[in-house]
Amino acid sequence: ESYGKALALNPEHAVTHANLALALHNSGRIDEAIDSYHCSLSLNPEIANTHCNLGNAYLDKGKFDAAVASYRKALVIRPNFAEVHCNLGSALKNQGLVDEAIACYQQAIVYKPDYADARNNLGTALQKQGHVIEAAEKYRKALSLNESFADAHYNLGSALWSLRQLEEA
Repeated sequence: ESYGKALALNPEHAVTHANLALALHNSGRIDEAIDSYHCSLSLNPEIANTHCNLGNAYLDKGKFDAAVASYRKALVIRPNFAEVHCNLGSALKNQGLVDEAIACYQQAIVYKPDYADARNNLGTALQKQGHVIEAAEKYRKALSLNESFADAHYNLGSALWSLRQLEEA
């Protein structure tokens, strides 16, 4: 409601459109969020966070080509944006481009070594390629960074199960 009032007073404020989009997205109103992200970017196409968030909305809708395009635009603006590298990896992995996804996750870790999500995602991509031992190492590293990371615990258990390390799984 407040963002709507702010936009009624100043419809040319890109950040307000972006904040409205994020609120809509978090409320599950993804199509409306995408429209608001586009409004924001039409006013200021140089905000990397908005391109990232638009990519996230497309990723949530399963529109992987559009997500990849948005993430790549964000990286043109801010090449060291670790979260975008990680999210780009997820979109690429969903397209079946696992090698490219792995490279993105590795780049995210270069920019943010303590990024547990990137390490977990790298593990899932490696496991998808059959590199289960290496994947388990990535899950363990993610858990060393965030011991309450449920997905990493699950993924580690899955990797250990496939390695027949049943007790540890």
